[in-house]
Formats: sequence, C-alpha cells, structure tokens
Amino acid sequence: MILHCRVMDWFKASPYWTPEPTYHTGVVSDCQWSCDGSYLATACSDKTVKIAKLEKDGSLRMLQSCSMSNRASVPKQVAWHPTEPGRFAIAGEDKNVELWEVRSQKPHLVMPSYGGNINLTWSPDGRKLAVGNHDDKLLIIDLPNGGADAGEDAGADASPALMYSSTGMEFKYEVNQLAWGADSQHLIVATGENDLGNLQILMYAPPSAAAATENAKVNGAKAKKGSKAKDKDKDLAAAAATSNNKVGCSGGTIAVLSTLPAHTSNCHLCKTDSQFSRLAVTSTDQNVSLWDLRD
Repeated sequence: MILHCRVMDWFKASPYWTPEPTYHTGVVSDCQWSCDGSYLATACSDKTVKIAKLEKDGSLRMLQSCSMSNRASVPKQVAWHPTEPGRFAIAGEDKNVELWEVRSQKPHLVMPSYGGNINLTWSPDGRKLAVGNHDDKLLIIDLPNGGADAGEDAGADASPALMYSSTGMEFKYEVNQLAWGADSQHLIVATGENDLGNLQILMYAPPSAAAATENAKVNGAKAKKGSKAKDKDKDLAAAAATSNNKVGCSGGTIAVLSTLPAHTSNCHLCKTDSQFSRLAVTSTDQNVSLWDLRD
C-alpha cells in the first residue's frame, strides 16, 4: 500500500506529458519501453504503432507512426530488441511478424507466421522471437543475425534468404503469455487446461547450421522487404508437423520439459524481472504467484 501511494503521488506531481487527442484513435493493446528506456511503443486498434522518444525534460515526443505491410491488419504486440534500443518487432492479426527500425518508413523484414498473433517476446540474446496466437499455436523465429537489416553490413541489395528460420508447435489447450529464460533456450508458457492454470517449461533447440541454411532459403523466398508487396504467404500450420510434445518445422525442435501446477484457474500473464531471477504469474483465480528462477 505504501508503494502504491508513492507511485500515485509521483504521477500526480509529475504530469510530464499529456498526449494530444489524435495520438491514437482506438484501443491500445500494448505499451512497451525500449531496453534503455529512451523510446515508448504503443500498438492500437486504429491500425498503427506509434513510437515516442523520452526527452531530457521527461516529456515524450512522437517520432513515427507505423502501419503494418498489410494495411488492414491491426497490430497487437510490440517487442523491443533486448540490447539495441532502435530495433523492434510488431505482430498483429495478419500472418506476418515485422522487424522495424526507429524512424524507418517501412519494415526491413516481414516474416510469415500462423496469424491471429496475440503474444510476442524477444529472447535475451536477441536471436529469437516467440509468437503466440489465439488458436494456441506457438512459433519460434530464429534470427541468426539478431534481426539486423541486411543492408547494414551486406549492402542494400543483400538477400534476406539467410535471415531467419521458423519452428512451430500446436497445443490442445489454452496458451497465453510467453516468457524467455535467461539462457534464451527455455521458454515459460502460461496455460489453462480443464479449468486449471499451469506453467509449461519448453526447451528450444535451433536447427543445425546446414539445416538452418537450407530452411532459411525457403523462408527467405517468402520474406518481403518494405510494405508494397502483397501478403501471399501460406499458413505455416500446413507445413509444420505438430504434436503436443515435440515438433520440428524448419530443422529446430521445441520440447516440453515439465508442467508445473500454478493456479486453480487459467494462467494468463507471466513476466520475469530484469535479472531473470523471479517470475510473476497472474490467473483468473484472482491471485498472483511469485516464482524463484534462480535454482
């Protein structure tokens, strides 16, 4: 209660920024700070993601308004690169996950996904994106170069063919928020099954170098730079051989290591602290549990 009062007092005493009425014109579904706290991203039902910069006086100045390549798509989630504050990913209702740079006018990489995306998180090593959708499917996108624009080091005409590979998994029960472990190999998933809330611990193994090269070539043919190309990607579900325990889609594998009973009702949110030492989990049973990850 003391902390709550202090926080409220701080906000009352610090009205740094009041957004203009036209900043967004719909419901904001996600709000995320960049790794260094210099940028704030908001995803909205008005089909935009807006990036604002935190100024030295504590005010926020809007830098850009992003629309997904499929202009009809509503962005749902934003994830910032864990170490590079100018790079972020967007996932939305369509079948794409897009990589952007602050101040860019279009994404530098567009990758196919299952579609209907509602969860997105970037691994601590910056090399993997985990994407969850409303059909309880999980996709892990492996980014060998961390999602950097190929033009940065290889020239503007560099091919995206080796920029990513994907591994998918389908669940037979409700899957909600995702959280990476500190090693960027373990993924914690908040789930609900038979009115019980569990935490599932998954282990991701990337494809071998040879398999990654071959599969990335296939995915690279689908990848689109910019926002002018139409979305003709097929649902990855047709290409992924799925099961409830282990699946290989593009050479990588996802395995369920353990299932931990957590709540008496579905688990919805799970979030680690900045040191990856503790995990907070919320549930529809109106409780919050705290887990020690240091062992």
